[in-house]
Amino acid sequence: MVKSQKMNVWVTPQARQLASGLIRKMRIRQGDNLAPCLGLDPFYDNFSAIELWVQKMLVENEQSVSLDFLQQRVVGVVPGDMQGLLD
Repeated sequence: MVKSQKMNVWVTPQARQLASGLIRKMRIRQGDNLAPCLGLDPFYDNFSAIELWVQKMLVENEQSVSLDFLQQRVVGVVPGDMQGLLD
């Protein structure tokens, strides 16, 4: 597992790579408001929250997820009024 520089979260290299791609693809900005939408404690910043959430998706889906799958899931769990953050 690789230690994140942001909030000292631990995720696998696969989760880090997918999270980085998702952050770039969806143009997720730094902040601290996505964690609760992703079912995480609110003290995680957006990037750390995405990394942890991707790790959770990998575990729940037995390591078989794609960037498109993750994007659809993020859009599905983030309230519409916050989706401007994900443009």
